[in-house]
Amino acid sequence: MKVRVAVPCDEDRGLNSPVSSLFGRAPYFLIADLADGKITSWKLIRNPYFNSPGGAGPMAIQFLYDQGVNVIVASMIGPNAQGALLSLGISYKEVSPGIPADEAIKSVVPKDDVEMLRERKRWIEERLKYIEARLRELSFTP
Repeated sequence: MKVRVAVPCDEDRGLNSPVSSLFGRAPYFLIADLADGKITSWKLIRNPYFNSPGGAGPMAIQFLYDQGVNVIVASMIGPNAQGALLSLGISYKEVSPGIPADEAIKSVVPKDDVEMLRERKRWIEERLKYIEARLRELSFTP
């Protein structure tokens, strides 16, 4: 499976660009292709939704999906963007803001099969909690 990772970044410093504390309104996205656990190519692009007045997170998710991204590594993603992640089948890995993008990308390098399955299970459990919370919100009656 081809792995294409996106990282929201605050500055244009190539692979050393710091991970942004924002997602949908980060100024840049670093997009990297991985093969055998190594970065084979990368590009830093401007986020077209950087100044969006609303809905920047979900729009950025769709934009990255259209770029072929299947993994997002970020410090935080809001609930609406999480819904977009879930609906598009994009994986998400949380990292600390400010670390270099290449270090953030290394956090998604495949481990052995058992560890990879454990991480996927955790991801599914997190998404299930989100879905359950949204269902409770939607079925709430005063």
